[in-house]
Amino acid sequence: MLYAEYGRMRIGRCVEDGLGFLGCSSNVLSLADRKCSGRRSCTISIPDKDFDATRPCNKEVKVYLEAGYVCKRGTCPSARAECGGFLLTTISCR
Repeated sequence: MLYAEYGRMRIGRCVEDGLGFLGCSSNVLSLADRKCSGRRSCTISIPDKDFDATRPCNKEVKVYLEAGYVCKRGTCPSARAECGGFLLTTISCR
């Protein structure tokens, strides 16, 4: 995981007019990392109770997750040749 921000970072995603609630966000990199790193695939559905616990915005404001990641080739814990997929392949936001 490279970064993960949860909140309302800008206009244009569910909010079209400035309501004075922009720029409210939490760095949730450690949460996203625990949920996704080291796995072949990953899905984070929003709302998510762990991310909501860090909720930095007014409760009336719709929040979203913005995340970045890089897939890296995994290594086998044993010498089995069929192992060796990717550590992280996808993140889905719903």
